[in-house]
Amino acid sequence: PESAPPPPPRSHSRMPLAIAICVVGTTVLIVAIVVAMNSGDKSTNQPGAHGSTAPTQSAPAKPTSTNQPATTPSEAQVNPGSADSPDSTSATSAKNSSTTSTTSSPSSPSSTPSTPSTPSTPSTGPTDIATQMSSFLTGYYGLLPGNLDAAWPNMTPAYQNSVAGGRSNYNSFWNTVQQVTVSDVVATPPSTVVATIHIVYKNGQDENDRTTFGLVKNGTGWLIDTSHVG
Repeated sequence: PESAPPPPPRSHSRMPLAIAICVVGTTVLIVAIVVAMNSGDKSTNQPGAHGSTAPTQSAPAKPTSTNQPATTPSEAQVNPGSADSPDSTSATSAKNSSTTSTTSSPSSPSSTPSTPSTPSTPSTGPTDIATQMSSFLTGYYGLLPGNLDAAWPNMTPAYQNSVAGGRSNYNSFWNTVQQVTVSDVVATPPSTVVATIHIVYKNGQDENDRTTFGLVKNGTGWLIDTSHVG
């Protein structure tokens, strides 16, 4: 018997289907690429979260050169960097330095520190010297006649010997005196004092003499150097 003829090839019947599938796949791929590109453009031009348009100028980048000027405090406030950013650190340091300088500056030219007061020194004018001379003579006669030991050193050695006649005669004279007072004292610098000396003796007699004294300076005090009545 004769064998059956082979079935006709099926490749020709599947070719159109394969071509259609390739076309569809290519079309889908192209559409996907176009959609992706459009989506990227929309995300780039999309406005911010609060509806404001993104600034046209971006924040300055970190300095890459040592000669680039440091960011000013105003730029640091508008575009603050991270905690480790050199711009943020330099801006903060500049702001703190400006604040410290402003705080430490004097409030006004009139607010100058007051100078410490110096101890006042005794005046050496003619009036004060005259007062010292009058006080010395009044004090000297205030020691008499009861405190001869304290009164004796208030005379110069020359006066002690010539006028007082030495210590023994000095003691003998004042031992006869009951009381002595000084009045109307007038001092004339640098060395003259005129006073009225009223002496009451133990025998009842008294003297009232206007006497002129010559004083000399002795350190911070005075000494009687001369005297005469009238």
